Amino acid sequence: MIFEELISSTQEKEDLFSFLGLDFGLSSPRNPNKNNLDYSEFGSENIEEVRKTLSSLYIKEINKLEIILNKNLSLWKK
Repeated sequence: MIFEELISSTQEKEDLFSFLGLDFGLSSPRNPNKNNLDYSEFGSENIEEVRKTLSSLYIKEINKLEIILNKNLSLWKK
């Protein structure tokens, strides 16, 4: 499962709960204010600069993973 697909798709969540043998009806609603990351540890760089740096570091691995999974991971390359 791709994280971005999981958080944006009710069907993906239901499939995961089913696979794990859990009752999807008991899941709690996602709190959008919970688990916000603090990017200040990256110094003066803003989040887009950090994203570009990480993407350039992992581009070869992302391309290989696209082939293995037969999925478009262009979101990870931005």
